[in-house]
Amino acid sequence: MLQMKLLHHFNTVTAETLIFDASIWRNQVMALALQHEFLMHAVLLIGAKHLSFLSPGDFMYRSASLLHLSETLRLFRHALTQPISALNADAFMATSTLLVHYAWATHDDVVRAQDDAEAVSSPDSTLNLSMDPLFTLSQGLRMVFMKSYHFIWENESIFAASARHRPRESLEQATLGHSRASQDLEILISKAYCRQRAASGKPVIVCPKSACLDAVIRFFLDLRTGHEKVFTGLEHPDEDPEEDLELAGFLDATARLVLLLGLFRRQSFVTDTGLSIEANLAHSPRRTASVFEKVATRPFPPLSDLARYIFAFPTRSTDCFIRLVRQQHPYALLVLLLFYRAVSLLLPQQQCWWSRRRAQAVPSAIESALRAHGDVDLDTILQEGNRVLEGWPGVVSSGEDTPAVNSRRLLGVDGWDETWERTRYVLEKFGWRKGRWYSEE
Repeated sequence: MLQMKLLHHFNTVTAETLIFDASIWRNQVMALALQHEFLMHAVLLIGAKHLSFLSPGDFMYRSASLLHLSETLRLFRHALTQPISALNADAFMATSTLLVHYAWATHDDVVRAQDDAEAVSSPDSTLNLSMDPLFTLSQGLRMVFMKSYHFIWENESIFAASARHRPRESLEQATLGHSRASQDLEILISKAYCRQRAASGKPVIVCPKSACLDAVIRFFLDLRTGHEKVFTGLEHPDEDPEEDLELAGFLDATARLVLLLGLFRRQSFVTDTGLSIEANLAHSPRRTASVFEKVATRPFPPLSDLARYIFAFPTRSTDCFIRLVRQQHPYALLVLLLFYRAVSLLLPQQQCWWSRRRAQAVPSAIESALRAHGDVDLDTILQEGNRVLEGWPGVVSSGEDTPAVNSRRLLGVDGWDETWERTRYVLEKFGWRKGRWYSEE
Protein backbone atom coordinates (compact mmCIF):
# COMPACT_ATOMS: atom_id res chain seq x y z
CA MET A 1 0.00 0.00 0.00
CA LEU A 2 2.81 2.44 0.84
CA GLN A 3 4.45 1.97 -2.55
CA MET A 4 1.15 2.67 -4.30
CA LYS A 5 0.78 5.85 -2.26
CA LEU A 6 4.31 6.94 -3.16
CA LEU A 7 3.71 6.31 -6.86
CA HIS A 8 0.38 8.14 -6.77
CA HIS A 9 1.91 11.11 -4.97
CA PHE A 10 4.84 11.29 -7.38
CA ASN A 11 2.54 11.16 -10.40
CA THR A 12 -0.07 13.64 -9.17
CA VAL A 13 1.95 16.09 -7.04
CA THR A 14 5.73 15.67 -7.06
CA ALA A 15 6.05 15.66 -10.86
CA GLU A 16 4.85 19.29 -10.86
CA THR A 17 7.72 20.34 -8.59
CA LEU A 18 10.69 18.84 -10.44
CA ILE A 19 12.86 20.44 -13.09
CA PHE A 20 11.94 19.63 -16.70
CA ASP A 21 8.34 19.47 -17.82
CA ALA A 22 5.91 17.63 -15.54
CA SER A 23 4.55 15.65 -18.50
CA ILE A 24 7.96 14.03 -18.97
CA TRP A 25 7.85 12.66 -15.43
CA ARG A 26 4.19 11.69 -15.52
CA ASN A 27 4.17 10.02 -18.90
CA GLN A 28 7.52 8.91 -20.31
CA VAL A 29 9.44 8.43 -17.04
CA MET A 30 6.65 6.51 -15.34
CA ALA A 31 6.47 4.22 -18.38
CA LEU A 32 10.25 3.73 -18.33
CA ALA A 33 10.11 2.92 -14.60
CA LEU A 34 8.09 -0.19 -15.45
CA GLN A 35 11.04 -1.39 -17.55
CA HIS A 36 13.95 -0.37 -15.31
CA GLU A 37 13.85 -1.35 -11.64
CA PHE A 38 16.51 1.19 -10.62
CA LEU A 39 14.36 4.00 -12.04
CA MET A 40 11.27 2.70 -10.27
CA HIS A 41 13.11 2.87 -6.95
CA ALA A 42 14.29 6.40 -7.80
CA VAL A 43 10.68 7.45 -8.42
CA LEU A 44 9.62 5.91 -5.11
CA LEU A 45 12.58 7.59 -3.40
CA ILE A 46 11.56 11.08 -4.53
CA GLY A 47 7.90 10.46 -3.76
CA ALA A 48 8.86 9.42 -0.22
CA LYS A 49 11.27 12.35 0.16
CA HIS A 50 8.58 14.82 -0.86
CA LEU A 51 6.04 13.33 1.55
CA SER A 52 8.67 13.42 4.29
CA PHE A 53 9.09 17.14 3.60
CA LEU A 54 5.33 17.70 3.75
CA SER A 55 4.92 15.54 6.90
CA PRO A 56 8.20 15.88 8.82
CA GLY A 57 6.78 14.15 11.87
CA ASP A 58 5.93 10.95 10.00
CA PHE A 59 9.06 8.79 10.11
CA MET A 60 7.47 6.20 7.84
CA TYR A 61 8.30 8.34 4.82
CA ARG A 62 11.85 8.95 5.99
CA SER A 63 12.39 5.20 6.40
CA ALA A 64 10.90 4.56 2.97
CA SER A 65 13.20 7.12 1.36
CA LEU A 66 16.26 5.49 2.92
CA LEU A 67 15.14 2.05 1.74
CA HIS A 68 14.54 3.18 -1.84
CA LEU A 69 17.77 5.20 -1.87
CA SER A 70 19.71 2.06 -1.00
CA GLU A 71 17.97 0.05 -3.72
CA THR A 72 18.34 2.81 -6.31
CA LEU A 73 22.08 3.12 -5.75
CA ARG A 74 22.66 -0.64 -5.69
CA LEU A 75 20.76 -1.31 -8.91
CA PHE A 76 21.92 1.84 -10.68
CA ARG A 77 25.60 1.10 -10.02
CA HIS A 78 25.14 -2.29 -11.65
CA ALA A 79 23.22 -0.82 -14.61
CA LEU A 80 25.95 1.76 -15.23
CA THR A 81 28.41 -1.03 -15.99
CA GLN A 82 26.55 -1.42 -19.30
CA PRO A 83 27.22 0.92 -22.26
CA ILE A 84 24.77 3.79 -22.66
CA SER A 85 22.48 3.10 -25.60
CA ALA A 86 19.14 4.20 -27.01
CA LEU A 87 17.52 1.55 -24.81
CA ASN A 88 18.77 2.87 -21.47
CA ALA A 89 19.92 6.49 -21.97
CA ASP A 90 16.63 8.09 -20.91
CA ALA A 91 16.34 5.83 -17.87
CA PHE A 92 19.91 6.73 -16.87
CA MET A 93 19.28 10.46 -17.28
CA ALA A 94 15.98 10.31 -15.39
CA THR A 95 17.53 8.37 -12.50
CA SER A 96 20.51 10.71 -12.27
CA THR A 97 18.24 13.75 -12.26
CA LEU A 98 16.06 12.29 -9.51
CA LEU A 99 19.14 11.46 -7.43
CA VAL A 100 20.29 15.08 -7.65
CA HIS A 101 16.83 16.18 -6.48
CA TYR A 102 17.33 13.84 -3.54
CA ALA A 103 20.77 15.31 -2.84
CA TRP A 104 19.37 18.84 -2.92
CA ALA A 105 16.75 17.79 -0.37
CA THR A 106 19.36 16.21 1.92
CA HIS A 107 21.71 18.06 4.24
CA ASP A 108 22.02 15.76 7.28
CA ASP A 109 25.60 14.71 6.51
CA VAL A 110 26.63 18.27 5.63
CA VAL A 111 25.38 20.15 8.68
CA ARG A 112 25.32 18.67 12.15
CA ALA A 113 23.96 20.39 15.25
CA GLN A 114 25.88 20.04 18.49
CA ASP A 115 23.16 17.81 19.95
CA ASP A 116 22.96 15.69 16.74
CA ALA A 117 19.40 16.88 16.21
CA GLU A 118 18.36 18.06 12.80
CA ALA A 119 20.22 21.28 12.14
CA VAL A 120 18.09 23.99 10.60
CA SER A 121 19.69 27.43 10.58
CA SER A 122 21.50 26.79 13.86
CA PRO A 123 24.50 29.00 14.69
CA ASP A 124 26.08 26.06 16.52
CA SER A 125 25.97 23.74 13.50
CA THR A 126 29.18 22.20 12.21
CA LEU A 127 30.01 21.95 8.52
CA ASN A 128 31.40 18.98 6.59
CA LEU A 129 31.15 19.53 2.84
CA SER A 130 33.42 16.57 2.12
CA MET A 131 30.38 14.41 2.88
CA ASP A 132 27.94 16.43 0.74
CA PRO A 133 26.23 14.14 -1.81
CA LEU A 134 25.05 17.09 -3.91
CA PHE A 135 28.28 17.78 -5.78
CA THR A 136 29.13 14.08 -6.08
CA LEU A 137 25.78 13.14 -7.60
CA SER A 138 25.80 16.30 -9.73
CA GLN A 139 29.10 15.20 -11.26
CA GLY A 140 27.44 11.87 -12.05
CA LEU A 141 24.48 13.65 -13.65
CA ARG A 142 26.83 15.71 -15.80
CA MET A 143 28.69 12.60 -16.93
CA VAL A 144 25.49 10.72 -17.82
CA PHE A 145 24.12 13.62 -19.86
CA MET A 146 27.41 14.08 -21.67
CA LYS A 147 27.60 10.39 -22.56
CA SER A 148 23.98 10.56 -23.75
CA TYR A 149 24.49 13.73 -25.74
CA HIS A 150 24.24 11.96 -29.10
CA PHE A 151 20.64 10.95 -28.34
CA ILE A 152 19.82 14.46 -27.18
CA TRP A 153 21.35 16.09 -30.22
CA GLU A 154 19.64 13.67 -32.61
CA ASN A 155 16.30 14.29 -30.87
CA GLU A 156 16.09 10.64 -29.81
CA SER A 157 15.60 11.36 -26.10
CA ILE A 158 12.61 12.40 -24.03
CA PHE A 159 14.91 15.07 -22.57
CA ALA A 160 16.06 16.43 -25.95
CA ALA A 161 14.06 19.66 -25.97
CA SER A 162 14.63 20.31 -22.27
CA ALA A 163 18.37 19.69 -22.48
CA ARG A 164 18.77 22.10 -25.39
CA HIS A 165 16.83 24.86 -23.65
CA ARG A 166 19.03 27.52 -22.00
CA PRO A 167 17.35 28.91 -18.86
CA ARG A 168 20.33 31.25 -18.47
CA GLU A 169 19.00 33.43 -21.30
CA SER A 170 15.86 34.51 -19.42
CA LEU A 171 17.98 35.39 -16.37
CA GLU A 172 20.28 37.47 -18.55
CA GLN A 173 17.27 39.26 -20.02
CA ALA A 174 15.85 39.97 -16.56
CA THR A 175 19.11 41.47 -15.29
CA LEU A 176 20.01 43.66 -18.27
CA GLY A 177 20.74 47.21 -17.19
CA HIS A 178 20.81 46.44 -13.48
CA SER A 179 22.92 48.21 -10.86
CA ARG A 180 26.68 47.80 -10.76
CA ALA A 181 26.54 46.38 -7.22
CA SER A 182 26.65 42.70 -8.18
CA GLN A 183 29.51 43.22 -10.67
CA ASP A 184 31.42 45.18 -8.05
CA LEU A 185 30.88 42.28 -5.68
CA GLU A 186 32.26 39.90 -8.32
CA ILE A 187 35.43 41.98 -8.58
CA LEU A 188 35.73 42.17 -4.79
CA ILE A 189 35.49 38.38 -4.46
CA SER A 190 37.94 37.70 -7.30
CA LYS A 191 40.52 40.18 -6.04
CA ALA A 192 40.38 38.76 -2.52
CA TYR A 193 40.70 35.22 -3.86
CA CYS A 194 43.81 36.12 -5.90
CA ARG A 195 45.30 37.95 -2.93
CA GLN A 196 44.69 34.93 -0.71
CA ARG A 197 46.31 32.64 -3.28
CA ALA A 198 49.41 34.81 -3.44
CA ALA A 199 49.64 35.15 0.35
CA SER A 200 49.41 31.38 0.82
CA GLY A 201 52.32 30.76 -1.54
CA LYS A 202 50.15 29.44 -4.37
CA PRO A 203 50.33 32.10 -7.07
CA VAL A 204 48.17 31.65 -10.13
CA ILE A 205 50.13 29.76 -12.79
CA VAL A 206 50.00 31.09 -16.35
CA CYS A 207 51.53 29.45 -19.41
CA PRO A 208 54.12 31.29 -21.52
CA LYS A 209 51.55 31.63 -24.33
CA SER A 210 48.76 32.82 -22.03
CA ALA A 211 47.06 29.42 -22.02
CA CYS A 212 45.20 30.37 -18.87
CA LEU A 213 43.74 33.43 -20.56
CA ASP A 214 42.85 31.32 -23.60
CA ALA A 215 41.12 28.80 -21.34
CA VAL A 216 39.03 31.53 -19.71
CA ILE A 217 38.18 33.00 -23.12
CA ARG A 218 37.17 29.58 -24.49
CA PHE A 219 35.03 28.94 -21.46
CA PHE A 220 33.09 32.19 -21.60
CA LEU A 221 32.70 31.95 -25.38
CA ASP A 222 31.28 28.45 -25.06
CA LEU A 223 28.65 29.79 -22.67
CA ARG A 224 27.55 32.32 -25.26
CA THR A 225 27.58 30.27 -28.47
CA GLY A 226 26.06 27.13 -30.00
CA HIS A 227 24.59 24.22 -28.07
CA GLU A 228 27.03 21.81 -29.69
CA LYS A 229 29.88 23.34 -27.64
CA VAL A 230 29.09 22.33 -24.09
CA PHE A 231 31.58 23.07 -21.35
CA THR A 232 31.62 19.92 -19.28
CA GLY A 233 33.72 21.07 -16.36
CA LEU A 234 35.99 18.06 -16.86
CA GLU A 235 39.75 18.41 -17.00
CA HIS A 236 40.75 16.52 -20.13
CA PRO A 237 44.10 14.72 -20.27
CA ASP A 238 45.15 16.55 -23.44
CA GLU A 239 44.82 19.98 -21.86
CA ASP A 240 47.98 21.87 -21.01
CA PRO A 241 48.82 20.94 -17.39
CA GLU A 242 50.00 24.51 -16.81
CA GLU A 243 46.54 25.98 -17.32
CA ASP A 244 45.20 27.27 -14.04
CA LEU A 245 41.95 25.34 -13.98
CA GLU A 246 41.33 26.32 -10.39
CA LEU A 247 41.26 29.99 -11.38
CA ALA A 248 38.93 29.32 -14.33
CA GLY A 249 36.62 27.24 -12.13
CA PHE A 250 36.49 29.82 -9.37
CA LEU A 251 35.84 32.72 -11.78
CA ASP A 252 33.12 30.65 -13.46
CA ALA A 253 31.33 29.90 -10.17
CA THR A 254 31.56 33.55 -9.15
CA ALA A 255 30.16 34.72 -12.50
CA ARG A 256 27.23 32.29 -12.27
CA LEU A 257 26.52 33.51 -8.73
CA VAL A 258 26.59 37.14 -9.86
CA LEU A 259 24.00 36.48 -12.56
CA LEU A 260 21.70 35.19 -9.82
CA LEU A 261 22.44 38.13 -7.53
CA GLY A 262 21.60 40.50 -10.37
CA LEU A 263 17.94 39.61 -9.85
CA PHE A 264 18.05 41.40 -6.51
CA ARG A 265 19.05 44.63 -8.19
CA ARG A 266 16.00 45.00 -10.41
CA GLN A 267 14.38 47.34 -7.90
CA SER A 268 17.47 49.60 -7.79
CA PHE A 269 16.62 51.41 -11.03
CA VAL A 270 15.37 54.39 -9.02
CA THR A 271 18.62 54.60 -7.07
CA ASP A 272 20.80 54.11 -10.12
CA THR A 273 19.13 56.90 -12.09
CA GLY A 274 19.61 59.33 -9.23
CA LEU A 275 15.91 59.60 -8.43
CA SER A 276 14.70 59.98 -4.87
CA ILE A 277 11.07 58.92 -4.64
CA GLU A 278 10.21 61.24 -1.74
CA ALA A 279 12.01 64.19 -3.30
CA ASN A 280 10.59 63.76 -6.78
CA LEU A 281 7.04 62.68 -6.06
CA ALA A 282 5.88 66.18 -5.17
CA HIS A 283 7.77 67.88 -8.02
CA SER A 284 7.17 65.35 -10.77
CA PRO A 285 4.69 62.61 -9.83
CA ARG A 286 4.26 61.61 -13.48
CA ARG A 287 8.00 61.08 -13.93
CA THR A 288 8.25 59.05 -10.72
CA ALA A 289 5.29 56.92 -11.78
CA SER A 290 7.00 56.20 -15.09
CA VAL A 291 10.05 54.91 -13.22
CA PHE A 292 7.88 52.53 -11.20
CA GLU A 293 6.24 51.40 -14.44
CA LYS A 294 9.61 50.61 -16.01
CA VAL A 295 10.66 48.57 -12.98
CA ALA A 296 7.35 46.72 -12.79
CA THR A 297 7.24 45.79 -16.47
CA ARG A 298 10.75 44.39 -16.73
CA PRO A 299 10.47 40.61 -17.16
CA PHE A 300 11.34 38.33 -14.26
CA PRO A 301 12.56 34.91 -15.40
CA PRO A 302 9.97 32.10 -15.36
CA LEU A 303 10.13 29.99 -12.24
CA SER A 304 10.95 26.94 -14.35
CA ASP A 305 14.07 28.66 -15.72
CA LEU A 306 15.11 30.08 -12.36
CA ALA A 307 14.68 26.73 -10.59
CA ARG A 308 16.61 24.88 -13.27
CA TYR A 309 19.46 27.42 -13.28
CA ILE A 310 19.77 27.03 -9.51
CA PHE A 311 19.37 23.24 -9.63
CA ALA A 312 22.21 23.02 -12.16
CA PHE A 313 24.66 25.21 -10.23
CA PRO A 314 26.61 22.24 -8.79
CA THR A 315 26.31 20.32 -12.07
CA ARG A 316 27.86 23.20 -14.00
CA SER A 317 30.68 23.63 -11.47
CA THR A 318 34.11 22.50 -12.61
CA ASP A 319 35.92 19.66 -10.91
CA CYS A 320 38.48 22.12 -9.56
CA PHE A 321 35.83 24.29 -7.93
CA ILE A 322 34.16 21.20 -6.46
CA ARG A 323 37.55 20.24 -5.03
CA LEU A 324 37.77 23.66 -3.36
CA VAL A 325 34.30 23.14 -1.90
CA ARG A 326 35.20 19.74 -0.46
CA GLN A 327 38.36 21.22 1.03
CA GLN A 328 36.19 24.00 2.51
CA HIS A 329 38.33 26.68 0.90
CA PRO A 330 37.11 29.97 2.44
CA TYR A 331 36.36 31.69 -0.87
CA ALA A 332 34.56 28.68 -2.29
CA LEU A 333 32.53 28.68 0.93
CA LEU A 334 31.80 32.36 0.44
CA VAL A 335 30.40 31.73 -3.05
CA LEU A 336 28.25 28.88 -1.70
CA LEU A 337 27.01 30.97 1.22
CA LEU A 338 25.75 33.77 -1.03
CA PHE A 339 24.35 31.21 -3.47
CA TYR A 340 22.29 29.39 -0.84
CA ARG A 341 21.02 32.65 0.64
CA ALA A 342 19.89 33.74 -2.81
CA VAL A 343 18.17 30.37 -3.28
CA SER A 344 16.26 30.73 -0.01
CA LEU A 345 14.95 34.13 -1.12
CA LEU A 346 14.18 33.32 -4.76
CA LEU A 347 12.55 29.88 -4.79
CA PRO A 348 9.06 29.32 -3.32
CA GLN A 349 8.94 26.81 -0.50
CA GLN A 350 6.21 24.47 -1.72
CA GLN A 351 6.98 24.44 -5.44
CA CYS A 352 10.74 24.03 -4.91
CA TRP A 353 10.56 22.01 -1.71
CA TRP A 354 13.76 20.14 -2.61
CA SER A 355 15.84 23.30 -2.09
CA ARG A 356 14.23 24.63 1.08
CA ARG A 357 15.90 22.89 4.02
CA ARG A 358 19.37 22.90 2.48
CA ALA A 359 19.08 26.61 1.70
CA GLN A 360 17.99 27.26 5.29
CA ALA A 361 20.48 25.06 7.14
CA VAL A 362 23.75 25.26 5.22
CA PRO A 363 24.35 29.07 5.15
CA SER A 364 24.51 29.42 8.94
CA ALA A 365 27.06 26.62 9.21
CA ILE A 366 29.13 28.15 6.39
CA GLU A 367 29.04 31.59 7.99
CA SER A 368 30.24 30.14 11.31
CA ALA A 369 33.13 28.45 9.49
CA LEU A 370 34.04 31.70 7.70
CA ARG A 371 33.88 33.80 10.87
CA ALA A 372 36.36 31.41 12.45
CA HIS A 373 38.96 32.46 9.85
CA GLY A 374 39.03 36.03 11.17
CA ASP A 375 39.67 37.31 7.63
CA VAL A 376 38.84 40.99 7.15
CA ASP A 377 38.34 40.51 3.40
CA LEU A 378 35.84 37.72 4.00
CA ASP A 379 33.90 39.85 6.48
CA THR A 380 33.81 42.80 4.08
CA ILE A 381 32.61 40.69 1.14
CA LEU A 382 30.04 38.93 3.29
CA GLN A 383 28.65 42.26 4.45
CA GLU A 384 28.48 43.58 0.89
CA GLY A 385 26.89 40.35 -0.36
CA ASN A 386 24.18 40.61 2.28
CA ARG A 387 23.51 44.19 1.20
CA VAL A 388 23.00 43.04 -2.38
CA LEU A 389 20.63 40.30 -1.23
CA GLU A 390 18.68 42.81 0.83
CA GLY A 391 18.29 45.08 -2.18
CA TRP A 392 20.48 47.85 -0.77
CA PRO A 393 22.60 50.10 -2.97
CA GLY A 394 26.16 48.76 -3.14
CA VAL A 395 28.86 50.40 -1.05
CA VAL A 396 31.83 49.22 -3.10
CA SER A 397 33.52 52.18 -4.71
CA SER A 398 32.83 52.66 -8.40
CA GLY A 399 35.69 55.11 -8.79
CA GLU A 400 39.09 54.61 -10.37
CA ASP A 401 39.53 51.11 -9.00
CA THR A 402 36.47 49.91 -10.91
CA PRO A 403 37.07 48.91 -14.53
CA ALA A 404 35.52 51.27 -17.05
CA VAL A 405 33.47 48.88 -19.12
CA ASN A 406 31.47 50.59 -21.86
CA SER A 407 30.37 53.56 -19.77
CA ARG A 408 27.93 54.70 -22.45
CA ARG A 409 25.33 52.24 -21.17
CA LEU A 410 24.43 50.29 -18.06
CA LEU A 411 26.10 46.92 -17.85
CA GLY A 412 24.35 43.67 -18.55
CA VAL A 413 25.33 40.46 -16.79
CA ASP A 414 27.82 38.07 -18.31
CA GLY A 415 27.77 39.44 -21.81
CA TRP A 416 31.04 38.56 -23.51
CA ASP A 417 32.60 42.04 -23.41
CA GLU A 418 31.62 42.80 -19.83
CA THR A 419 32.62 39.39 -18.49
CA TRP A 420 36.02 39.48 -20.14
CA GLU A 421 36.70 43.09 -19.08
CA ARG A 422 35.89 42.25 -15.46
CA THR A 423 37.95 39.05 -15.62
CA ARG A 424 40.86 40.82 -17.29
CA TYR A 425 40.73 43.53 -14.64
CA VAL A 426 41.19 40.95 -11.90
CA LEU A 427 43.98 39.21 -13.81
CA GLU A 428 45.82 42.45 -14.61
CA LYS A 429 45.45 43.66 -11.02
CA PHE A 430 47.62 40.72 -10.05
CA GLY A 431 49.65 41.07 -13.26
CA TRP A 432 51.46 37.98 -14.46
CA ARG A 433 55.20 38.24 -14.88
CA LYS A 434 57.42 35.38 -16.00
CA GLY A 435 54.50 32.98 -15.93
CA ARG A 436 53.41 33.64 -12.35
CA TRP A 437 51.02 35.93 -10.59
CA TYR A 438 52.11 38.18 -7.76
CA SER A 439 50.12 40.09 -5.21
CA GLU A 440 50.14 43.86 -5.32
CA GLU A 441 53.27 45.51 -4.01
